[in-house]
Amino acid sequence: MLELIEGAHLDLVSGLVYCDPIMPVVNVQEAKTQLSRLLTLVEAGEEVVIARYGKEVARLVRIAPPAVERRPGAWRDSLRIADDFDDELDEEWLEPLEPESGKP
Repeated sequence: MLELIEGAHLDLVSGLVYCDPIMPVVNVQEAKTQLSRLLTLVEAGEEVVIARYGKEVARLVRIAPPAVERRPGAWRDSLRIADDFDDELDEEWLEPLEPESGKP
């Protein structure tokens, strides 16, 4: 019987075992004294777990940046579409777009 590491999963297609990236686990006292260093790790994309008496109780994770609030009509009057934007193109414009005959 194959025992998996906690946080791992078995890929039945190839029979390989994958482990999730190991998050640093720190105790409360270390978290208090090393908060700046832990925040630097979090800013770099890592997650840090804080444990009390060996039991995981909290996780430091990076906060997603706030979504930009959309304002309907914000671009109104700043763009102009020509009246003839959907007219057919002249031959001089179409010619360079046409594939050359006889060449692969």
